[in-house]
Amino acid sequence: MQDATAQKFDSWALNGKAEDMQRGHYKSVSAMLRSARFGNEFTFLDVGCGNGWVVRTVTSRHPGCRLSVGIDKSANMISRAASDPGNTGRERYLCADIEEWKHRGRKFDYVFAMESIYYADSVGAALAKIYGLLRPGGVFLCGTDFYAENTSTKRWAAAMGITMHLYSEGEWEDMLVRAGFKVRVRRLKDPAAKDAWKRNTGTLFLRGRKPTG
Repeated sequence: MQDATAQKFDSWALNGKAEDMQRGHYKSVSAMLRSARFGNEFTFLDVGCGNGWVVRTVTSRHPGCRLSVGIDKSANMISRAASDPGNTGRERYLCADIEEWKHRGRKFDYVFAMESIYYADSVGAALAKIYGLLRPGGVFLCGTDFYAENTSTKRWAAAMGITMHLYSEGEWEDMLVRAGFKVRVRRLKDPAAKDAWKRNTGTLFLRGRKPTG
């Protein structure tokens, strides 16, 4: 039986909200991807891929991407992603929860998550799982608009009617450090945005690297 989060996003896959999220996150996601400096050959995982637009963006823009995987607990989102005509053939989509996913293939060079980790039953467990999915030297790119310092988004949990774990910027950084990452944190602001919080507070962007030693 699907949980409440999967049910919510199943409905969003059918009512246009998936495209709204894509438009709303485009600028901050683009900045996160630019920071990756993808190499000549790499693999990529998007946790909470929605309609798959980030997965497709990476494969279409970077010939060196050998495989780009998207997972999402919403079956409708995965169906939308898999059937998109923009897929190149190097994409793979799976209906899965990051905490329970049994991945037995090659470890990833990059793991990406935008506005998805705070839905996990245990954020700490999700981060530990992501750490284990990365090769040594691999990079985790994590973005969230729902964090304690961004007071304009605190109402989202009540409006959504599902569990969303709210943490401060410092708490997010500490959780990544406890998972084993070397972390850099910054805010991604959009001076031209209509919403004041996007201009003044911005998306919290955490970049974690898995040590090689």
